Amino acid sequence: MKKYLTLMVILPVILLTMGNLTQAQCEDNSTFTISPADSGINFFEGTWSELLAEAKKQNKVIFVNGHIIKCQPCTNMLTRVYTDAEVGAYYNQHFISYNLDFKQGEGPEIAKQYEIKNYPTLLFVNASGTEVYRFAGELNKSYFLGLGQAALDLAPEKSNIRNLLNK
Repeated sequence: MKKYLTLMVILPVILLTMGNLTQAQCEDNSTFTISPADSGINFFEGTWSELLAEAKKQNKVIFVNGHIIKCQPCTNMLTRVYTDAEVGAYYNQHFISYNLDFKQGEGPEIAKQYEIKNYPTLLFVNASGTEVYRFAGELNKSYFLGLGQAALDLAPEKSNIRNLLNK
C-alpha cells in the first residue's frame, strides 16, 4: 500500500516536470527562419494586401504557413519539410507562400477571418482571399506535396477539370 501511495505522489510530479521540459524545448527551438531560396520554399515578405495583389499579378494560389511560436509541429514543418529542395521547387512554382504567425502582427485578424483553431494550419487561398483548401496539423514531405496538388485541383482558376469543362 505504501508503494502505491508513493507512486501516486511521485508520478504526477514526474509528469509535470516532463511537460515543463517539453515546453521549454518548444520555446528554445521555436525560432522561425525563412529558408534560403535555393533549398526550400521562398516565403513572400510583405503585408496581407500586398500578398493578395502579388497573387493576382502572378495568377497563383497563396499557401499560408499558419503557425504560432510555441508550436513544435509548426517548427518541425519549417525545419524538416519547407527546407526540402523538392518541396521548394514545387511550391515556388505553383504558389506564393506566406509565413504567418497567427499571434503577431496581422496574424490575429487573419486567424479570426478564416476561423483558425489549430496550429499549424496550412491554408490555401486565391488572389481574392477566398479559402480554397486547408489542413491543420503536421505533415511529412510526401503528404505535404500531395496537399499542394489537392489545393491546386480545388482552386477554381487552376482546376484541370473545371478548365476542361469550360472549353
